[in-house]
Amino acid sequence: MKNVFLFSVLLAVVVSTGGCASRVAEKELAQSSQTSPQAGNAAFFEIYLASDMASDVYSRKYTDFYSRAFYVASTPFINTSHLQGAFTRQESYGTAIVINLTESGSEIMKHNSDSYLNHRVAVFSDGRLLAAPYVLSQLSSQVAVMPQANGLRPDEVDSFVARINALASENR
Repeated sequence: MKNVFLFSVLLAVVVSTGGCASRVAEKELAQSSQTSPQAGNAAFFEIYLASDMASDVYSRKYTDFYSRAFYVASTPFINTSHLQGAFTRQESYGTAIVINLTESGSEIMKHNSDSYLNHRVAVFSDGRLLAAPYVLSQLSSQVAVMPQANGLRPDEVDSFVARINALASENR
């Protein structure tokens, strides 16, 4: 089984290998109006490198649930063009939406997770900040979203998956 990067507002990262899952919990993010660095042009799905320290590269400030600041790069390294498709899967914590990345998206994810161990990434959907977990191991070709933790009601899950699949088919 490939590594899975699980995003949630509870900021749990699940790295799944051979059926075993280890959960690394961070802190809960505030559900606020914090928007993507490219909010005017926000893609449906974006992942950015982030840092606990401001710099020329990491200049857009966000806060987590405990009001701790972190800073996000201006350009995403994963975006809607890297989506290959999505499906739902039952996990011990509930329903997960599993998003498959394209081959190029998988390579980018692997490279950035290797280079960015113990640093944050920031995940946005429709320009809204969903999560800012720390990368604790190499990540790969799938991103799993816990819909209930990201504010999606059970009746919205199918339309979320359909939207990802429609966007992915436009990319082909």
